[in-house]
Amino acid sequence: MNDEELTGNLFTFVAAGHETAAMALAWVFWLLAKDQTSQERVRDEVIRVAGACDIYAEQVERLSFTR
Repeated sequence: MNDEELTGNLFTFVAAGHETAAMALAWVFWLLAKDQTSQERVRDEVIRVAGACDIYAEQVERLSFTR
């Protein structure tokens, strides 16, 4: 595989991965927007786990409903 082919493949992987993640997040936010109870549950769980601070990787594991 030459440099041009490698660059093309890497760009495809990055673009495809970005599109997939963006689409998943869009659906998550759309579904949460339609379900007030779940919105409140996610918010309450985040506040309970992280409070007003930034959320770190080790805290994400404790966000069972949100995950």
